[in-house]
Amino acid sequence: RVQYPGHLGLGGGIGGIFCPGSGAGPFADTDLLCPVGIPHAKATWVSYNPPVGLQRWFPVVVSSVGFHTVPTVKTSSDLKVRVVRPSPPHGGHILPASEPAWTVIRPGKLIDAQGGPPQTGQAVVIQGSTIHWVGPIESAEAPGGPLAANKIYQTLDYPNATLLPGLIDCHTHTNMPGDGRSGEKVNLDDTDDIRLLRSAQNVGMALASGVTTLCDCGAWHDTAFSLRQSVESGLVPGSRVLASGRPITVTGGHLWYMGAEADGIEGVRSQVRQLIKQKADFIKVAASGGSTSTSDPFRPSFTEPEMITLVEEAHNRGRPVAAHCRCTGAIKNALAAGVDMVLHCFFCESDGTYNFDP
Repeated sequence: RVQYPGHLGLGGGIGGIFCPGSGAGPFADTDLLCPVGIPHAKATWVSYNPPVGLQRWFPVVVSSVGFHTVPTVKTSSDLKVRVVRPSPPHGGHILPASEPAWTVIRPGKLIDAQGGPPQTGQAVVIQGSTIHWVGPIESAEAPGGPLAANKIYQTLDYPNATLLPGLIDCHTHTNMPGDGRSGEKVNLDDTDDIRLLRSAQNVGMALASGVTTLCDCGAWHDTAFSLRQSVESGLVPGSRVLASGRPITVTGGHLWYMGAEADGIEGVRSQVRQLIKQKADFIKVAASGGSTSTSDPFRPSFTEPEMITLVEEAHNRGRPVAAHCRCTGAIKNALAAGVDMVLHCFFCESDGTYNFDP
């Protein structure tokens, strides 16, 4: 891992390696389809994942007069670049391979979510992807500070910005387009492939807006689990996903089209176990009807014994339960069963009238 003040780019269709302030040397034998940064310093290795199908190592010799490649017979899914001679005008610093890179963020104001007012003159020190230290800027490099050992790091200054912890969105449906279509219309119009691609787009937008964790409270079939895996593996840039998978509902109940209809005590028990088998982070249950046309939002969907069984089964495996409740009867059943979250919590009687019941 290298902190490098310049940049050496290697890109698709480019037959050379480029360095600011210098020319380009020949890069023979292959064209890369993706960019890769190469540190301009000696005796270090940098790994890069090339496109599928590129399975050769290319040691690169960097000299003051040119760049040359020598393909070897060894195969790998990585492109490994070795810089064996530095270029003095650009320099560079090597970090130990086992130590993630360090970054210091210096915002105009900092909100630490500890209950105090915004602070000024603060720095956040990050090692790799982990927050290592937060405190006054002048203390960062002071004796005993996190940067006192002459670590190599980059500094990001945002004097006109306010830095705060990532936000958590507790109730999302990443499959949904937000274009006014009902869930039933989306069920008819779109395939799971399209819904999964939309989820990937939505978690990317969420992350860009400052949401670093979101709870997907109901998605079609296995799409939420695929989304979570894609984010965790780095395939999709986006917020951390806590997935419930398919919401459990009665036959024809709210969100039935997502694939988890269940009736009776053994029916709900089986659905909970299946979702836990797929590593659901929590269990979502439609305790009442909702916007789905075949459901009734003013009446409970499950009986109290069914709800109790569902919650007991989930809690037995350490999973919290979130209950969609659009009527007072559903709220009462959910509370009696011991759910962990009541969503919507709308106090509505069976005739549709509102009646707050504390």
